[in-house]
Amino acid sequence: FEQLYRSMHHYFRARSFALKNPEFPLIAIVFPTQQSYLRFAQQNGRRVSSSTLGYYDPESNRIQMFDITANRENFADWYTNAETIIHEAAHQTAFNVGIHNRFAVTPRWLIEGLGTLFEAPGVWDSHAHPDATQRVNRAQLEYYRKRVNTRNSLELLSMQLTSDKVFQRDASLAYAHAWALTFYLTENLPRPYANYMRHTASRQAFVDYPSEERLKDFTRFFGTDLKMFDARLQRFISEVK
Repeated sequence: FEQLYRSMHHYFRARSFALKNPEFPLIAIVFPTQQSYLRFAQQNGRRVSSSTLGYYDPESNRIQMFDITANRENFADWYTNAETIIHEAAHQTAFNVGIHNRFAVTPRWLIEGLGTLFEAPGVWDSHAHPDATQRVNRAQLEYYRKRVNTRNSLELLSMQLTSDKVFQRDASLAYAHAWALTFYLTENLPRPYANYMRHTASRQAFVDYPSEERLKDFTRFFGTDLKMFDARLQRFISEVK
């Protein structure tokens, strides 16, 4: 958790995004079993799928997860645990250092795009993994290439930018697209991306974020020609190695 916190500070500082110090301690609760984890979530009114390993709760500002490696010696399980910790810790850190705003509506793709971005070793630990290829989230790249093509890419982009409905309809596709979009922006347009993040974080608390305003904000920083933007996004992702 602490390493991820330091890595995120370094990552955004290198992109001229000054982060604030958290107002409160960043707490994570690790349950010994899946059963105790699910029971706790249910008792606290959270609808959590049995397929999830953990989640960040903006209301309590805590991470809840369970140890998938408990009483098991399996490297794949350990890696899954690590990915979950990194993803949820990225959310918690982002909501506490000024990247996101806990009390304002933030586009879901922006939140999950950052979480999946930091799952890659080259992002959360660039000193140990300095190669550019290690900044790629391989699982998300593979799924994106499997599901997204020139026939559906522009429509998918438009849906992501104007609402959170893709996450409700097809979560796996939404996560992959959020990663691809975020990876493209951070690799090619880091300054506009940082400015866009500042803008969304400065939105008024507890106010809706209608589709028209979401799109207006995005095009303010990245241009109004979505067809051209999507073509550049697809070209970039097709060339990722």
